[in-house]
Amino acid sequence: MCKQKETDELFRKLQVFIGNLQLQALRMLCKSRDGEWYRNRLNELLQTFNNLPELYANEELGENVVVKLHYFTPSSDFYITEIDRDRRTAFGLIRIAEPELGYINLPDLIDCNTEIDLHWTEKTIANVKGERGWR
Repeated sequence: MCKQKETDELFRKLQVFIGNLQLQALRMLCKSRDGEWYRNRLNELLQTFNNLPELYANEELGENVVVKLHYFTPSSDFYITEIDRDRRTAFGLIRIAEPELGYINLPDLIDCNTEIDLHWTEKTIANVKGERGWR
């Protein structure tokens, strides 16, 4: 079971990059019998978010840059590789119609009820494109 004070602090930090609807569901899941798994995974996601490279830090890597976070809706995907924390803007691979590299406004992303992928495993943009059959 999650400790309430620690959970409240964790969720306060998570609201910077996870939308309210998903946070509400995750808060309930933290109280379930699998709560420890969710709490551990959310702490890992927070650490990943806090350690995202700064914008342009991996520019020279091209498609070999590692995707750290994945957000999704039924019709779109957002693969985050870097971030500008001051402007709350991320960079990565975006698939709405056709996949393309671009900038992602984090407040807009979470306001649109995109979900963060709790089961994401880091991989390169090239690997993501290959797995999805995108070129």
